[in-house]
Amino acid sequence: MIILSIIAHLMNMVGLILIFQYGISPMTPTGGKIYLYSREALEKQNTSMHNKERRYKRLSSLGLYISILGMSIQMVLLFVPLF
Repeated sequence: MIILSIIAHLMNMVGLILIFQYGISPMTPTGGKIYLYSREALEKQNTSMHNKERRYKRLSSLGLYISILGMSIQMVLLFVPLF
C-alpha cells in the first residue's frame, strides 16, 4: 500500500508539473489584451504557433488527467483500511 501511495504522489506531482509548464498558452498576449480563438480557427491555421498551441493544450490536459488519477488512487488507498 505504501508503494501505491508513493506512485500516486509521484503521478500527482508529474501532473501538476505538466499543468504548470504547459497550462498557459504560448499565444496568450503579455500586453494585457485578450484574444479569443475558436477551435475551428486553430484547426484552419497550421502555423508553428498554432501547432504549439495544440501541443500545449494536449500536454496540459494530460497533466490534469494524470493528477486526477493520482488523487483518485490516494482517495481509494485512504478508504481501503476502513473496510
